[in-house]
Amino acid sequence: MHRSVRLGTPRRLLPERFAAGLVAAVMASGLVLVACSGNSPDDVATLEQPTSPTASLTQADAARALVKCMDRAGIKMELIEAEDDQAWAGPMGYSSFGTRDPDGLPGFVGVETASYADWQRLDQQLRQIGQARPGSWILLIDGQDYSEAYDACIKESGYTEPGFQMDPVEDARNRQLNAEAGAAWAACAREHGYPNVDDPVPGKPGDDDYPTIVLSFSMTDQALKALIAECPTFDRQIQEEYDKASEDPNFDPDGSKYPRWPSIDFDYVWPEDPNDASQAEIDRLNALVGITTAEQDAYRGSRLEGDGPATMFLGGG
Repeated sequence: MHRSVRLGTPRRLLPERFAAGLVAAVMASGLVLVACSGNSPDDVATLEQPTSPTASLTQADAARALVKCMDRAGIKMELIEAEDDQAWAGPMGYSSFGTRDPDGLPGFVGVETASYADWQRLDQQLRQIGQARPGSWILLIDGQDYSEAYDACIKESGYTEPGFQMDPVEDARNRQLNAEAGAAWAACAREHGYPNVDDPVPGKPGDDDYPTIVLSFSMTDQALKALIAECPTFDRQIQEEYDKASEDPNFDPDGSKYPRWPSIDFDYVWPEDPNDASQAEIDRLNALVGITTAEQDAYRGSRLEGDGPATMFLGGG
């Protein structure tokens, strides 16, 4: 299955305005393009061909057929074509959109914002729709559920959604580097009066849960901001220097040199049915996450000033 793209800590990819830096970051992270269906480690560099009813079509042919089918349903989608007759059909041009596959794994998500919290709200909506439509493709555009048409058109076209997947060797290396960055931050937190902050929870190789520090959901804004002031979750200068260097056509990306920032979550326990979560709790969780990523969000936003809204792409989550 396709998995989330994690470049450093943020679970997102920026679009063509960061194309050069994105290519460098993808190379540094050992990511390859794969189909959104079962792939063994030996398959990671291939894109599966669609099966019945359009087995003779290439993946890009199926993507074009999906665009036409969705157009008949009154939903505008765009085609992003790559090499080797591969393509992604996505609802570009909207203020927000997101997909999930029949197994409940996220596909590509775009949000016209520099805020991670806004992306998280969209992701929660996708999860809730997925709970109500198990085994179906999910599509959410600007708050509207188009899953029925999307699922029908994917089945008609034979489309398989490309996604980014981590090469197993690079995955292990990146997990180790991210774990080290998280452990260093956790040690700082313990030194500054938070003895219960443990080292990152490892996550499982091959899944989309990278080493993550878990803080208390009951933590106040004031306490969290004070802790981050003592133990920063982001260094603008380091990231800026790397991003600037990556714009050089001769830049040689190296995953071990990509800046690593701690991934932080909170011990909020979601109810079995996400729809049962109160809006107040969801807003509170988003606010806490927003504090931990505020400096990164501000940096991403500043790089896009004067070039329209900041659009974040998520390859899973």
